[in-house]
Amino acid sequence: MRFHLLTLLIIFSFSISLAAVCTSISGAEQLWSRPKLRWLIVGELHGSNETPAAFGDLVCDALEHGKLVTVALERSSSEQELLDRVLTDPDSAHAVKELLRQKDWQEVPDGRSSQAMQRLLLTLHDLHHAYPQLSVFAFDTSTPGDSGAARDESYGQGATVFARKKTE
Repeated sequence: MRFHLLTLLIIFSFSISLAAVCTSISGAEQLWSRPKLRWLIVGELHGSNETPAAFGDLVCDALEHGKLVTVALERSSSEQELLDRVLTDPDSAHAVKELLRQKDWQEVPDGRSSQAMQRLLLTLHDLHHAYPQLSVFAFDTSTPGDSGAARDESYGQGATVFARKKTE
């Protein structure tokens, strides 16, 4: 069985100050103290409960430390509008339900569509209300049937497009 690496990225453009109470991640302050830190890449094998939960805490901790955060998720770029709605819709349950109707959430049982990822999205929704500058970027531009190499290449292209947008 082939495992895909779920990549979650935190991109820092500049610091801002907002206050909220978050679960601190031991040692994370060493990351946040680096003024030139732009990217933090967190990966996992699909299907764990712990990593999406810890990642949500890490995002929260970064925001609490004044970082501008964009979470890049291994989700189809066709879901971008729905992911944006999950962050901004006051009725998060409705927005998530709409997202879960998408084909990949129904037919790809590899952890990217797990309940843990759904909980992460709800966490990001809650954080967005405290930190409206929080955003999400779906970077999977691959097409069904792509080989592993083609899919990896599409991830790289998606990350490149994202990086260009963030520097404009």
